[in-house]
Amino acid sequence: MDFISICILNIDIIYIKGEKMKISKIACCTLLGAIIATGAFANVNKEEQNYLNIKDVKDNIVKEIKAFKDNLKNVDDSSYLFKNYSSKFPENFYDDKGNPSLKELHGHVTKLTEYLGFLNKKNSDGVYIYINGEDDGCDKGNGGNCLFAIDTYNANKGIYLNGEKIAKIEGVKVVFEGNLLKTYKKNNKALDESSYSKLQEFVNNQAEKITDNYTKEALKKDKFQGADKKLLTEAIATANGLNKNEAQTVSSLLNIKDDKNKLSDIIEDYDAEDIAMLGKMINKSLEDITSGFNHIDTIDAIISNTGLATNSRLAKLSNPLNDDLALAYAIKNLSDNKFADNGDTLSSVVKEYTNRFNYDSNLWGNIMGGKAKLKSQANTNTYGFMLGYDKAFDNMIIGGYAGYTNAKSSSDALTTKSDNYHFGAYTRMYIDQNEIDAKVSYGKGKNKLDRKVIDPDFDANGKYDTNFFDASIDYGHIFDINNNSFMKPMIGLEYSHVSTKGFKETGKVPVSFKGTTVKTLSAKAAVEFRKYIANGNFLYITPGIQKELRKSMKDTQLAFVNSTENIKYASKKDKNTFFTLKTGAEMRLTDNLSTNINFGVKAKSESKYYNGTVGLSYKF
Repeated sequence: MDFISICILNIDIIYIKGEKMKISKIACCTLLGAIIATGAFANVNKEEQNYLNIKDVKDNIVKEIKAFKDNLKNVDDSSYLFKNYSSKFPENFYDDKGNPSLKELHGHVTKLTEYLGFLNKKNSDGVYIYINGEDDGCDKGNGGNCLFAIDTYNANKGIYLNGEKIAKIEGVKVVFEGNLLKTYKKNNKALDESSYSKLQEFVNNQAEKITDNYTKEALKKDKFQGADKKLLTEAIATANGLNKNEAQTVSSLLNIKDDKNKLSDIIEDYDAEDIAMLGKMINKSLEDITSGFNHIDTIDAIISNTGLATNSRLAKLSNPLNDDLALAYAIKNLSDNKFADNGDTLSSVVKEYTNRFNYDSNLWGNIMGGKAKLKSQANTNTYGFMLGYDKAFDNMIIGGYAGYTNAKSSSDALTTKSDNYHFGAYTRMYIDQNEIDAKVSYGKGKNKLDRKVIDPDFDANGKYDTNFFDASIDYGHIFDINNNSFMKPMIGLEYSHVSTKGFKETGKVPVSFKGTTVKTLSAKAAVEFRKYIANGNFLYITPGIQKELRKSMKDTQLAFVNSTENIKYASKKDKNTFFTLKTGAEMRLTDNLSTNINFGVKAKSESKYYNGTVGLSYKF
């Protein structure tokens, strides 16, 4: 009668090694439960050990064969120890004083007996690898015709390397002996790398099968909790060629504390390939999110658009024809009036009346749009508006603005949307032929994201805030070319500070993100060409370059909620150089109302930002 029957029948007397013993029903059931639990993990433990073994074989068999062949050349084959050699001897059988070369050989042989014995155990019909990729009689019983063979045929049973027998097979064990090694030593031909590659390819295929068996067993619902998650992640990553980021995503996923079996219920029918594909998709969406934190393309678009709008304002207010235009308006409005013939009186009236048309206050508004085309992530589209006011003084312009920008980017895995509110101030100072510009802006973004992967159970969404600050200063010297055309070479510095607050997604398997901060200091050089036309019209074009001098950001850290393993994406602190182009024009509609259009480009090899604005200004 077996132990289970004893418990079921409530028999309280059992015999252990002939001794009569009593056991309570509670103790019996407890022991039975332990036996069942142990049995539940027997298969996964067996497959886990097989995986560990094949991993060792895969990583080291070629290296050990090369070392074995090299060391065999240095052994004295006439010595008594070599003639009577056997790999059955313990690993520490030989010492350095007696025969150091034989000791070293024995170390490599010991490893090979382990590796080859495992392969023999897993391939009962033998292993036969052709020499030239062709049969050439390499099959069971003909291991001597093979590049490598574990020949299980009775008459010629043994291990063959390049057509030479190097070891015997006794059951499932592999045994190296002195007589076989001495014969092989005489014909120890060098093998090229292609030969080793064939052996490695075979072992890799073996590893793939064994890894698949292990992961299938470990992912079963009743075994997932007790599985070694680190080893399971490694097995899935290795078998499916996952990169570092994909592997750490799988690790964080599998290490979620699964108290209520939420995760194991979802992945119950998953195999290793399914987990790997899921890991790739989730990782891609997470990389896209963190790339958005670091590349700040939405903020770049906002800064570029505000720069276009304010540059247009500064160019307009710097028009040297403004005084002439005011005088023309004054004369036109005075043409129907009569004055006494007194030159001084007429002059004073005209001067006073002209001041009415020196419009130095302006209200303006712009509609703006932009597109960021990035090689590594989805394109970002922006649109919004700005409202501003500025005033011209004798040697200075001062202005301010406020605006709103909506941004959206979308890919198969990720959709992000943001509402951005920003305001800023700008000024230009004149010192003879020199112009000094300063700008400062601040903004806040309210962002939403929606992640989708191949399994809806892993979809998630989140909300987070972004704060940004930007300041710049530019210096330029004006050269009067001709006919109201001007050229201004200029240099400048720009500093930006963008911070993203940490947040947690919502969903069945959400991710928690830590906050990030990106600080960038850039140098700028450009040449501005301005052309002023009668009636207040003008156009400008400004080609230039922008070089990031310093960039500060930390690695982005995140993890699945309740996971014991984090995901860390290394920050890319490459200092980029951009080509920039700004151009625009303004046309007068009435004495007080004008319209303008502006276009800008900021580009490098893998990133291109396009921006445009259309606006109206009212002067008073």
